Amino acid sequence: DWDCLNWPDHRGVQQLVADLNALYKKSPALWSQDFTPDGFQWLTSDDSDHNTLSFVRIGKNGEQMVVVVNFSGTAWQDYQVALPQGGRWREVLTTDGGSDIHNTNIEANAGPYHSRDYSTKITVPALGVVFLEPDNN
Repeated sequence: DWDCLNWPDHRGVQQLVADLNALYKKSPALWSQDFTPDGFQWLTSDDSDHNTLSFVRIGKNGEQMVVVVNFSGTAWQDYQVALPQGGRWREVLTTDGGSDIHNTNIEANAGPYHSRDYSTKITVPALGVVFLEPDNN
């Protein structure tokens, strides 16, 4: 019901869905290789201690989007995430649920982590998702 938008929580969900749709449309990494294994790689799928997983989506022209999902009710600070390449990264979206948790100045650090050559530490909100992409600016 449209009347539900009178409540801030419902408006927040509507805005999140709009933000997710906009990100999807502008990010070929999220859709251009949906039907081929070349478009997906696990970064971590075994972190049951934190109820967290991460993966990278890869576009047909090499675009990358790292997705970190926290299924825990606890926000993780200084959570180490494997990255597919070095350089600067930027948070393009977080489903922080109003906690105002954001990551800035993300730099990939050289050194092996989960079979990758780079990683970084970020804050992942409770029951939230963080989307990262290389900062090519």
